[in-house]
Amino acid sequence: GVARQRLRRQGIHLPVDSKAVKTRQAAARIQALVRGVRWRGKMQRARQAAALVDDDLEDMEEIDVAAFLGGEAPPEVGTAFDAIQVPADWTAPRRLPPLHPGPASGARAAPPPVVTAWDGSS
Repeated sequence: GVARQRLRRQGIHLPVDSKAVKTRQAAARIQALVRGVRWRGKMQRARQAAALVDDDLEDMEEIDVAAFLGGEAPPEVGTAFDAIQVPADWTAPRRLPPLHPGPASGARAAPPPVVTAWDGSS
């Protein structure tokens, strides 16, 4: 009782104290393990619920694209970049302009403002 409290105040770690610390650490590890198992189970069930099973397309008839477009032939399938054409005389700029206006060349930027905590007095 009193003797143990006096030793603890002096900073001496008693064997019972270290056992309590180890017990708390072990309990924390077990709790983390249980939480992880529960979380992984919930994630697995969520992934299974979100999985898209689409077998409806097998029952559908094939679509005649030319008839759908009113007799026109379907366009050639390519990429979205096929329509982009760069002029033959175009050259890339040597240096890109800055993304944000900064200080003039050689000038130093102003230091950031000093932020102080608000103490409620005004």
